[in-house]
Amino acid sequence: MIARPLRDVAVDGFLVVLGAVALALAFPRTDWSGTAWIALAPLVALALLRPPRAALALGWLGGFVASVTLIGLIPTAALFVFAYMALGFRESKRKAVLCATLLSLFFWGVFGHVLAVPWPAAMLGDRVPSLRTATGLM
Repeated sequence: MIARPLRDVAVDGFLVVLGAVALALAFPRTDWSGTAWIALAPLVALALLRPPRAALALGWLGGFVASVTLIGLIPTAALFVFAYMALGFRESKRKAVLCATLLSLFFWGVFGHVLAVPWPAAMLGDRVPSLRTATGLM
């Protein structure tokens, strides 16, 4: 197997992140609905042109970026830790939930309270303000 140059991998990653951000911009906060059609083009093209493992990794990256924009960083981190452990590593669901919960509590405690890092607003928190007020995560 021949390794791809780092430049090609970086370009693929950039295109996926750009597509995921454009997809998130199609939602109500910005309401740029036309970007949804454009956003899927690089994701589909890369998925068809790359080997299955590379396409899967690019899909995880695109999903993570879009999910951070939609539901926020802490819920996305928990969701992706659970999904990757349960699906990718085939760990028990109990262990995956435990790890996702511990990671979320760690992020929330260290970055939210000790370091007082302001979290960027998520679109779900804009649409449902009571959810943001109740959790402080979105």
